[in-house]
Amino acid sequence: MTPRLPKQHLVSETLLRRWTVEGQLSVVQLQRDGRPTVRSVGPGGVAYERGLTSSFTTDEIENAWSDIETLAGRALQELREDFGPDDTDTVQAIKDLMCLHLTRSYEMLDVWERVKADNDAVRQMEELIEDDDVMRRAFFEQRGLHVVGSEGLVEYREEWRQWQEAELKGGFSERLVKMHHRAKRYIADAGLELLNTGHGNELVIGDCPAFTISADGERVGLDDGVSMDEAANIVMPLGPYTLAALGQQSRSLTLTPAMTEKFNLIQCRRSRKQIVCRPGSGLDEWVVQRYWDQNRE
Repeated sequence: MTPRLPKQHLVSETLLRRWTVEGQLSVVQLQRDGRPTVRSVGPGGVAYERGLTSSFTTDEIENAWSDIETLAGRALQELREDFGPDDTDTVQAIKDLMCLHLTRSYEMLDVWERVKADNDAVRQMEELIEDDDVMRRAFFEQRGLHVVGSEGLVEYREEWRQWQEAELKGGFSERLVKMHHRAKRYIADAGLELLNTGHGNELVIGDCPAFTISADGERVGLDDGVSMDEAANIVMPLGPYTLAALGQQSRSLTLTPAMTEKFNLIQCRRSRKQIVCRPGSGLDEWVVQRYWDQNRE
């Protein structure tokens, strides 16, 4: 029996818990062809992929992310209505969490897939790996022995694939680390604005929650070509009633109903598989209709 690959959350469980009611979330499951469906699930059962640890990250990165999520979890519990520039630890913890979600994201997974697809050496190596004669000669040159039987050839071919994946992984993991540090440097001097929705308005969170915004506000996210050094802002929801954004200074502001809806629509547009709402908010059906309407246009 093939063992199940470990989960890797693309949205921190620490963050998702902010939307729970009695430990449950209302999750809109997006469909490529067809109307989205709604289900109830705990934060451990949403916004994750399997096998990323083995093909996308390293133990060092995983440990760093875990430390960021622990500190951010404490910061989120301590958010106050009179939040301001004196809350330096809270500001840093939440900014780190925003950088994490920019880095550990479907957008970066897309980059990873493009790196593999665009690498000529990888394509050539894959062709060679499929050639039995090439594999037999390589086995003999490496070990001074002839490979025994078809099973031996299959095992040796798999060893080569694992080596090839490790070579790519190492290079891309370094890129992830550099991108995360670059993001932290880019926003190091920025303040943190907490925008509160006010009574009767709520935010949703998708599985690509953090995003860059261009200066004209027309382009959103790395998929739209808005790099961190070009971005006029970086935004991420912190709960059903709070949106985090960079600013000149750290302060609390009010998010209008129109802006709340705008940011919810952005979450709908950017999400790949799931959108999370607070149970009882009624936003799950709103998301279903909005997403369905957008994808039929």
